[in-house]
Amino acid sequence: MTNYGAYLEKLTEEFPKFDLKKKSESKLMKFLSLLLKIISFGNMKNFMDKYITTIGYTVYVPDGWANKPDDDKIIILRHEAVHMRQRERLGFVLMSLIYLFFIFPVVFAIGRATLEREAYKETIKAEAEGEGKYIRQSGGRGQYGHCFLRLEPVGRGEGYEFVDGIKGGAIPKEFISPIEKGVKEAMENGVIAGYPLVDMRVTLFDGTYHDVDSSEIAFKIAGSMALQNGVKQAQATLLEPIMKVEVTTPDEFMGDVIGDLGAKRSQILGTTKRGTVTVILAMVPLAELAGYATTLRSMSKGRATYYMEPSHYEEVPRNIQEKIIAKQV
Repeated sequence: MTNYGAYLEKLTEEFPKFDLKKKSESKLMKFLSLLLKIISFGNMKNFMDKYITTIGYTVYVPDGWANKPDDDKIIILRHEAVHMRQRERLGFVLMSLIYLFFIFPVVFAIGRATLEREAYKETIKAEAEGEGKYIRQSGGRGQYGHCFLRLEPVGRGEGYEFVDGIKGGAIPKEFISPIEKGVKEAMENGVIAGYPLVDMRVTLFDGTYHDVDSSEIAFKIAGSMALQNGVKQAQATLLEPIMKVEVTTPDEFMGDVIGDLGAKRSQILGTTKRGTVTVILAMVPLAELAGYATTLRSMSKGRATYYMEPSHYEEVPRNIQEKIIAKQV
């Protein structure tokens, strides 16, 4: 009779994680099985039951294992040892496919939407005034809030400033803060395309209130309404981030690289010669740099490199603004 103990010890040396257990499904494999059944309308059930264990080195053994002769045990173990690595590879391939076709696209879409959200900004180019009036009456106590805001553009990068210009008690002090909160919320959500508003001064200069019906929520809503109405009259525009880009390319590809940058609405600042390569310095809108690493690699046969860093914000050309705004509607 074959020495079962010695054979098992040999298998354990070959497969350090070799483990003799009853059939058990991990949470991961249950998820894989369910996902594949959904995709294939249940046709993968037998395939999953037959070929997939957990991702690891767990052997499936039949009931009554302890009572089987050693020779039968060795046959079962040999069969499992032969297919063990195949099962592991299959599990790896399945997980890779799930990441490739399901998880990566979702993560990429979320990441891209987040980057776009953070990239563009809204601002105003002219001074304007906006009125917000919120009145609701539904049987009992009503809601009343009424305010006037003056909007003024400030220098690029100066941010946002709120000024309380109320005089003579036109609006009680306890309602000033709710108005500012309403203004901030409206600025975060944007007005023309849903991007945050920046670089403007907001002055609260007038309003009215009701002794009974006025409340913080009513003035908060009124402040938001006044900001939105004012922005629509203040020549609102979109800003985009401009990146400082430095491309290092062999001389033979310099013309192609500069031509490609020119097609990306860039501003070429200059070139510097360094031995057999040329360094090109340019200002390029971030929106035009999607996939640039691949484009540059293809254009230069993998020999050109680039580096970029944020520089400043500039107004988006009107024709491109229209396309961006249309996508948000």
